[in-house]
Order: sequence, then C-alpha cells, then structure tokens
Amino acid sequence: MYVVQSTGLSNATILRVTPANDNPFAYTVTPNEVQAGTDRATVISVNGANFAEKSKVLVNGTEVKTTFVGKARVDFTLSKDLTDTANVTYQIQVKNNDGTVSNPLAVTVVRASVVSTLAGKSLDGFEDGDSETAKFRRPSRMAIGPDGFYYVADQQNNAIRRVNPATGFTETIAGDGQPGYVDSGDSTDENFSVPRFNNPLGIAVAGDGAIYVADFGNRVIRRVRISGSGVTVDTVAGENDLIEDKDERAETKSTRRGLQGFGNGVGAVARFRGPDGMALASNGILYVADATNQYIRAVDTTSATFDVTTASGIGIVGFTDGAVSTARYSFPLDVALTPDESGLVVADFGNNRIRLFDIVTGSVSTIAGSGFEGTASGGPLVAQFRGPIGVTVGSDGTVYVTDNASNTIRKVSPEGNTTTLAGGGSRSKFKDGIGPDANFKDPRGILFDPSIGSVVVSDQGHQRLRKIVP
Repeated sequence: MYVVQSTGLSNATILRVTPANDNPFAYTVTPNEVQAGTDRATVISVNGANFAEKSKVLVNGTEVKTTFVGKARVDFTLSKDLTDTANVTYQIQVKNNDGTVSNPLAVTVVRASVVSTLAGKSLDGFEDGDSETAKFRRPSRMAIGPDGFYYVADQQNNAIRRVNPATGFTETIAGDGQPGYVDSGDSTDENFSVPRFNNPLGIAVAGDGAIYVADFGNRVIRRVRISGSGVTVDTVAGENDLIEDKDERAETKSTRRGLQGFGNGVGAVARFRGPDGMALASNGILYVADATNQYIRAVDTTSATFDVTTASGIGIVGFTDGAVSTARYSFPLDVALTPDESGLVVADFGNNRIRLFDIVTGSVSTIAGSGFEGTASGGPLVAQFRGPIGVTVGSDGTVYVTDNASNTIRKVSPEGNTTTLAGGGSRSKFKDGIGPDANFKDPRGILFDPSIGSVVVSDQGHQRLRKIVP
C-alpha cells in the first residue's frame, strides 16, 4: 500500500488483515532461507498476529525456545545441527498457550555460497602482481572485457586496472596514482605525459576492447583504448576546458577541468554532475547513473559525437514509480542490464530499493525493497536494504546487490524474493568462508561472470576483490 502525494509515493506498507478470533496467524518468516553449514545458529522472525507472551514456535511440530517481541512478532533460533544439510525444509508454526496453532510457513536450508579472495591484500597500496602481491586503494566498480579479464576502476589510486580471473594477477592499464585530469596528447611536458583520472567509479568495456570510465571527480566519461603496448585516453562525453595557466596545471596536476551540471546534446557540450555506475548495451548505448543529477543518462557510443540523452528520471530527488514523465530516484548509483537488454536494473541508494527501468516503454517499477531501512528478507514489499550501492544481473535474471551499510551481498530471485547471499551484517573484520560467515566492509562494485556462474565483489574496506560461488 502506498500514499500518493505531490512529491511522489510514500514508503510501501503492507496492510495485514487480523483474524477476527484470537487464533495466532503467521504472515511471513524472515529469513525463509538458511545456508547449510554456517558456524552459528540462525535467528528467525515470525511476523503475524495474535501472538501471546507464552507463544511457542513449532519447528516440524516440536516446540523450540521462543522470544516474544510483540503480538505481531516472535523470534526463535534454528540451531546449527538443523542446518548442516542442504535441501531440507522445516515447517514453522506458532502455538499459543491455549493450544491454538497458526497456519504453517516454511524455512528451507539451501546450499551454501562460498566466499574467497581473488586479488588484493588487507593493506591498501598501488602495486601490480599476483593475487597475494597486488594492492588496491578502494577498488570501485568492475566490468568484464571481451578477453574475459576483469577491468577495475581503482578509485583512490585513480587508475584503471586489469585482473586475470583465473590467477588474480593484476596490472595497471592507465593512471599513475595521482588525482587529476589529463588526456593523451594534451602536453609534451613530462609531468603531464601520463593520463590521469580523479576518483574513477564506473566502468564498462565494449566488444572492441574500448574501456569507458565514469570519471566521477572530473564529471566526464573517458575512453581508454589499448593498441599493442600503447594506451590512449580521451574524453568522449562531458564538457571540459583546457587549462592554459602553468601554475594552475601544476596545482591541479591536470591539463583539463571538467564542468559540472546537467545538459544533453553532443558529448562535447553535455554535462554530468555525478557519473557513477555504467552498463553498455550491445547496440552501443552506454547507460550512466548520473547519481547527483537523479538521472539515468544514455551515451550513444556508435555516434561520432557521442550524443547524450536522458533515459530516465526527472531530476528531482524522490520516489515515484510509473511513466517516464514522472519516475523519480534518490541517488541512483549503479545500473545493470537484464539478460535480454529490455530493462535496466537500478540501485536506488537513497530509497533503499532496487528499481527496474523498462527501456522499451520508459516505465519504472520497484522489484525489491519496502523503502524502510533494514536487512529483512522476503518478497518485494517485505525486503529491506541499507544502502544498495551496486547491482549486477545473472544469466537467469537473478539480481545481485551490494548492500553497503549492512556489509552484505543480497540476491533477488526472478520471482522477487530477496535473501542474503553472503556477509555477516555489521561485522567488518575480514573473513572468507561460507556465505553467512564471511565478512565484508563497504562492498561497492559487483559483477556476475557468466562463464563461471560466480559473483565478484569489490570489497572497498578490505582493499580486495572477492569471489562468491553461489
């Protein structure tokens, strides 16, 4: 249920009908999936109506220790011995002390995901090398190239890196670690002979190997092309000026300055305010999450002038589903194409929702998230997020989400059910292992590699790239 108002729609609220009698009734159980083999017991909540202080949860008919939270919620613990084996389903009911029993719900034990480190060390730095030698400094988003390698926007190293997914070997493609704005050929001065970026966030790779970078700090879209042993970097979209003054060049470590704002048109005059996550369609349209402009932009990379248009959003922060003329976002930070490229999944950070932009019709809908901040699993109007910051889509349409503030990796099934794939919530100490036992810290970028069926996460706080086998 929503409330319609002039600024958009309210948070979603589920209207529950309470039974006329005093019998207990269960609406949802959260989580409804538990991964097998976790090293700790799992606390599960039953949400419903007419619960009492002495109500007991029944697991397959057997009473278990129950915590009364209120008439609409009771909690219980599913012990480790009950979650050792996958593909087991437990029937959950609530029994009041008068003997009345609620309707049954189900909790299923599923196969565990496994988290490992692909590349990076705990200490930040700027170093190429094998999986245990390479160092990153808050790696941001990633993309798969036609060579099968992972290309990484290494944010605070102001560099573009390339990682071999089989070995974790990492090399630097462009950027010298210094923040700035230098395109290839701008200057013969040795101080400006190497291209520079300023907090690169988003990245996408075309079929011909061209690498597109959302250069957030410079508010432009850059292109990196590799030819033999040489690399050329230029700006394809976003208005910018050449810096003529030598002192200003020295101070900013730049030959150019990007101009922020909002404007469509050919790439040389278009303006962005906060370009972040990107997705490149097979027809050459590059979708850009222009986060602080509250828009999804489109750059035509097949056009010689790289024309920029607005794909979705009206530039006013808020939450509204519906037609292209009314849909609103609140800091859309990342985008990912659906397998058939008919839709664009959006990480709507400020609204704690996962949205879907229909590229054909222009309409926007919510596929997961009630709008309330939290970590609850469940259906589209039940699930909660705490700062969804990255999205990717699997071959079967499953959406994977980096939920930044909860330090977890979530997944949304094609049917709209949200569960936690990996991560231990607020805990931040580094740990690999079974999904729920592994720990992340400020996860941001995420990609699905269809060749191996795995998910890769840029774990910014731990300066690593992590791999999750679902």
